[in-house]
Amino acid sequence: MHRLAWLILAFPLLLSSCTEIAHFLGLDKDYFADYRGKNLLANYAFEAADKWKLTSTSSYMSWEVPTEAGVVKTYTDSTTDPANPVPYPAYRLEIKNLIPDGDFEEEADGDTTFKRASWALRQSSSNVTNANNILFGTTFKTLGSVALDGDARTMDHRALWWDANANGNQLQLSLDQAVGSLWQPAAYRLRFDFINVSTGPSFALFLMANSTDLLTSVVEAQTDGRWILNNTPTDKTTRVKFSRTFTVESNSTTRVLNFGPSKLDDPNSYTAIIDNLRLLQSDKDLGVMASLPTLSSAAGASLPLLPGSKIGAYTLKVRVHDDASADQSGASGAAHAPNRFYPQGLTIVLKAKVKSQTGSYSKFFPRTPQWSAWTSLELPVGFDFVTTDPSDGSPVLTIEFIPANSVDLSLEGLDVGSLLLAHPTLVFNP
Repeated sequence: MHRLAWLILAFPLLLSSCTEIAHFLGLDKDYFADYRGKNLLANYAFEAADKWKLTSTSSYMSWEVPTEAGVVKTYTDSTTDPANPVPYPAYRLEIKNLIPDGDFEEEADGDTTFKRASWALRQSSSNVTNANNILFGTTFKTLGSVALDGDARTMDHRALWWDANANGNQLQLSLDQAVGSLWQPAAYRLRFDFINVSTGPSFALFLMANSTDLLTSVVEAQTDGRWILNNTPTDKTTRVKFSRTFTVESNSTTRVLNFGPSKLDDPNSYTAIIDNLRLLQSDKDLGVMASLPTLSSAAGASLPLLPGSKIGAYTLKVRVHDDASADQSGASGAAHAPNRFYPQGLTIVLKAKVKSQTGSYSKFFPRTPQWSAWTSLELPVGFDFVTTDPSDGSPVLTIEFIPANSVDLSLEGLDVGSLLLAHPTLVFNP
């Protein structure tokens, strides 16, 4: 028989023998079969007791199941078995605003007085309270004697208009009174939106020791004791977003924010609209975290956190959704929760004990219009884990979700905000 013909006839027998040998040696075994598609956070679901904990107290954050009408309460996963989708509860993660009623939604249209004692309107010349130059509303076209050019000015639903007339009125907020027992020596991030509709001076913000020593008690200087925000815009419609940090030292008496013209005794008329005043303590860790204590078991599940060599690639996923109660426009169909805002987005942080001490991954996902429906955020990671659990009892892996940008300065630091999270998963990728 020709040699080639013999090889053709013998090939199936050789192939069968090789297959049997490989099977005998275990070379055809899928050693990762138990890991494929397996959620290693099965016992670290958000609803699992004492697994996910806030990194700051409930005075600064919320981690809760939403109960409001119109707010999504369930994420349904149909990826594994479309015929039998699995529901998972939604959880609200929120960084709270330390300024009560910073969105001015507690006020009523047409109100000309402050409901909260922490606010005041004062005259720099006589240091007396004068509340005749403020107005709350949803749109502004003609305000007292001020006719606004063009379309009505709007912010996010209700906002505050005030007029610093020839008496030099200054809008003031007593921070210690507004923040209450949480006011302390710390680093803070202050934000608000405003529109300058005057033809007079530029707008400035002063941080002061008290409400009366207007010309001498500026304690936080940015430019000659002032934060100069902008010159008068020519169209009088430009919304300016202000964001600054400041620090209150242990011996500091700083407690008053003063809004007004860049010159405290400027005789010119000044008119502006302000909204969305937010304050947070920026030196705090503001997230929710899970800590996996051991390599031997992933959250108490039947599988080790990673197989064999302790080297692995993973994909972490979490599902996000807008919190409809943060919407001030009414378009979401849910009632707006006072002083609740949409977030910048979500930062995911993973830290692991690895052979080079500590490995970490972090990524910020900015909020997008797609978050009006459930959206999956994915973070691929890879770790060369330590081979034994740390002797000091520290976790081998931590996962943290932060409802703000804690990674870079592209959004000028942290901000307050609320979103919904559901169904975290961690899958090993062979």
